[in-house]
Amino acid sequence: MPIRLGSVSEDFHVTAVDLSAVLKINEGEISRLARNGTLMRIPYPGKRRVFVYPVFENVRRFLEYLLSAKEQVHQQFLQEKARRERALANRAEVENKFRDGSLVDRNEMLGSLIPTITAFRSHVLSRSDRLARELALAATHKSKATIIRRADEKALEVLAGLLDGNNGARKKV
Repeated sequence: MPIRLGSVSEDFHVTAVDLSAVLKINEGEISRLARNGTLMRIPYPGKRRVFVYPVFENVRRFLEYLLSAKEQVHQQFLQEKARRERALANRAEVENKFRDGSLVDRNEMLGSLIPTITAFRSHVLSRSDRLARELALAATHKSKATIIRRADEKALEVLAGLLDGNNGARKKV
């Protein structure tokens, strides 16, 4: 077979079957890529629903499509890699803070706060009866608001005392 030289400046057209053999993809994929605008197709003169494809133009477009898909996968890989590296850095930072003592163990902290929270909860729940009696005796709206404010201040004093470790007995200054 003699070698025949051609020029890439002169594009030629082929059918979907021939283009699929050149690009190593099936005809359905050729049609899908042409419908979404990745590949270029031209209606065949005189025949309805038959298309021809410029070879060089579509090889170039298909390579750009493959490279852009590869680039997207690479970008996703880089994002995932950065996410993993951030997670490892955060984990190392937490471990270092814990080792230095600047980070407290969550279970230990909750274990020390649960008695305080429980005591404050029972104080708040028991105040409703006291408040109901006092509010029933109050005549004006202003006196009722004052009673509620005093009860809230007392509850905050109890909480501050519990957090100080004085079992609710806060010193008056």
